Amino acid sequence: LLAEVLARVPAPAREALLLYEYEGFSYEEIAEMTASGLSTVKMRIHRARNLLRDLMRPWLHEPQKE
Repeated sequence: LLAEVLARVPAPAREALLLYEYEGFSYEEIAEMTASGLSTVKMRIHRARNLLRDLMRPWLHEPQKE
């Protein structure tokens, strides 16, 4: 399920999220690795987390935010 949901996250956001959460790189390291600005990396990870939460909400039984 997680792999299917992750596939729906845009590639740049998915890459940043996986590098941070699963590979343990810092925001600064990810920015350097992806030739992106630090704020861009932070924004991508934030958006990826939000999208994952929204996509997985039916399985998590959480109420939707208004």
